[in-house]
Amino acid sequence: MVDWDAALSVAITGIVSVFIVLGVLSLVVNLTGTLLNKTTNKQKDKVQLEK
Repeated sequence: MVDWDAALSVAITGIVSVFIVLGVLSLVVNLTGTLLNKTTNKQKDKVQLEK
């Protein structure tokens, strides 16, 4: 027989963990993009000041 309680527990745990990982990945991508934009803007400002 299949232990449906255990199967449901494993399925829910897996689904929740996937969404947690996707959330963390989204935060990392957003943070990296923000940092890259700040770096790019600083370089643009530096180039404009040199002109």
